[in-house]
Amino acid sequence: MEKFEFEGGLYEGEAINGVPNGQGKLTYKDGTVYEGAFANGKPHGQGSFTDGAGYVFNLEWVDGRQQGGMTPQEIEELRVWAFKKVDETIDSLINEIGENSDKNDADEDK
Repeated sequence: MEKFEFEGGLYEGEAINGVPNGQGKLTYKDGTVYEGAFANGKPHGQGSFTDGAGYVFNLEWVDGRQQGGMTPQEIEELRVWAFKKVDETIDSLINEIGENSDKNDADEDK
């Protein structure tokens, strides 16, 4: 088991001649983590990617490239879009409730 720092963070795990090979964990300075299999210093095989918000993505890697599925950035964009839609829906409901309340108040005044 080896442990060494690199420009973007810290590697802990199996290595051959100072190069990640086997099982290991990369912890980046921004809080994201890749944990899984490595070959020749790159993610290769099964591994999980955890973003800074704590969301975990179990992915397959070949020579450092993610295979299939959405990238963490695409998932983040989808999450932002979904939260925006929820906010728009809530605002719409609040407006509708306010309009109904105003209408009921006007009906009571008659």
